[in-house]
Amino acid sequence: MENYNVKIKKIKRWNFIALILCAVEIVLSIFDLPGSLNPDKAAYQKLGDEGIKIFNQLNSAPVKIFTLLNLLMAIAFFIMFFYANKNLKNKKIIKKYPYFLNLVWTVIVVLFTVLTTNNLDSNTGVSSFNLGMLLFTIFFIFLLKIPVVMVLIGIFKLDVGEEND
Repeated sequence: MENYNVKIKKIKRWNFIALILCAVEIVLSIFDLPGSLNPDKAAYQKLGDEGIKIFNQLNSAPVKIFTLLNLLMAIAFFIMFFYANKNLKNKKIIKKYPYFLNLVWTVIVVLFTVLTTNNLDSNTGVSSFNLGMLLFTIFFIFLLKIPVVMVLIGIFKLDVGEEND
């Protein structure tokens, strides 16, 4: 029973971290929403033809829809993680699907980002910089998913531990 409580406590800690990161994502997304839905054309015109291409990409319907969908998904994950935290306080085992869905959504976000990033095919210094920033962003996104992975590992350990007891 003591081992069960220790495992629940670890899961709860990682879930709380995931919950906080999700809340930060929501706040930042809401703060960035006006600029994402209505990018300032004048700022991109200063960059020349490349800036106009970036503006057109950011101003496209798929990017705007995906921005809103990403915010809605972040809110949904926050709610699921919140209910999981509530269940963990009562020492109940939580479901795995919110965490798997979160990881799947992360892969979808990364794929969308890669597919909609301009200028990765040329050999200019700008494209090299863009590729570097893209790789850094992907790495950082996956780094922020460590708490979600740790919750899943904890749930699986808890499931295995119950079968052995």
